[in-house]
Amino acid sequence: MREKNLARRLLDVIGLLNKYNNRVCLMARNVTPIPVRNTDSFTRYIRVRSEPDARFVEFDFAIGDPSLFVELIMPPTVFEEFCRKNQVVEMTPEQIRIVDADLDKWRYGEETLMSANHSRPASS
Repeated sequence: MREKNLARRLLDVIGLLNKYNNRVCLMARNVTPIPVRNTDSFTRYIRVRSEPDARFVEFDFAIGDPSLFVELIMPPTVFEEFCRKNQVVEMTPEQIRIVDADLDKWRYGEETLMSANHSRPASS
């Protein structure tokens, strides 16, 4: 008896999924597709954050805009392969400075006590 109820419920769920799928397909026919940009033409940036002799390479990876990045961790051999396949370019010191300033702005805010303390030179 219990198995029959489970089978009925499963068939009900399958029926609902089929109805939903048909609606989605009908809706998709009326939607204008969004053109996908070819990302092959964008520069791929990296910024290594780990020490040179670390067991894993910690780095930032960005496509097109160095300020929009993901943080990744890979073993060194995989990292080298990743860099080769993606034809990466290391971020310049200027790009790094801009990214760090933007991160500080988000972390500490602007014109706040914390931002003033953060930007104040260290006392000796």
